[in-house]
Amino acid sequence: MVTQLAARAHQVPTVQTFHSLGVAEGGQEGDPDHAARLKLEKIVARHAGWVAATSTDELFELMRLGRPKALMSVVPGGVDLESFNTTGRVAPRGATPRIVAGGKLLPRKGFDTMVEALSAIPDAEYVIVGGPDAARLSSQPEVQRLRTLASEVGVADRVKFAGAVARADMPAVLRSADVVTCTSCYEPFGRVPLEAMACGVAVVASAVGGMLDTVVHDVTGRLVPPGKPRELAETVSKVLRDSFLRRSFGLVGRDRACARYPWDRIAADTVRIYDRLVTAQACHGPTPTEHGQPTIRSG
Repeated sequence: MVTQLAARAHQVPTVQTFHSLGVAEGGQEGDPDHAARLKLEKIVARHAGWVAATSTDELFELMRLGRPKALMSVVPGGVDLESFNTTGRVAPRGATPRIVAGGKLLPRKGFDTMVEALSAIPDAEYVIVGGPDAARLSSQPEVQRLRTLASEVGVADRVKFAGAVARADMPAVLRSADVVTCTSCYEPFGRVPLEAMACGVAVVASAVGGMLDTVVHDVTGRLVPPGKPRELAETVSKVLRDSFLRRSFGLVGRDRACARYPWDRIAADTVRIYDRLVTAQACHGPTPTEHGQPTIRSG
């Protein structure tokens, strides 16, 4: 909001990217902070000179907020292909089939869905990366909830919490997995599945948000409905049982990461947005909208 007000005073175009959208992420009914967020996001989305959405799914959400499609484009996150590769070291592991997931320890990340699914996947272990260091994990509410759930469904001995992992060590952890899962109910982009693909590891992910773009179903991995433990268990089991399928997903996933998500391509896509806005402003100049905010004519 501050940026747009300052830009309006100086007739400078603005480019907006949202970390996430409240309308998609959801919130507790009656929460005044969430209600304010929804209102402000709509205002920011409508008044930016350009909006760079992180996924096709987010682009459609922004259209529902009233943002014209002609003044948006999709610029996803990227992946460091030198660090996340298929030839680096592999973190130590045993002979047990390994399922790895990573992210903030929040309910919306859907770790509980995989914990429930694990009861139907005999002998596999589920390693969750994220949160504080291992020594402080026990105090985390989400860890406590997941451990209780794991005990209830009889898989407590097969659910492992790795805690925080240094960025430099994350590729080795991903390469140690037979399957990497991302079972969030909402994920604006989904960095971990993309990094796993870059490491040549098969991915099973929720069919939501940015993962609808990054994970090509039955090509680079499998997409499943969020919050469905039975379907998730069936899908992960099939991938774990089929070594040829895992290798195929991994090879094609690496190719897709290299073709579409290297940071130099993401940077070039971003620069093109600014070039377009600067050129349009030079040719036409800003024009006020019905709200009194300058926009850039599309050209």
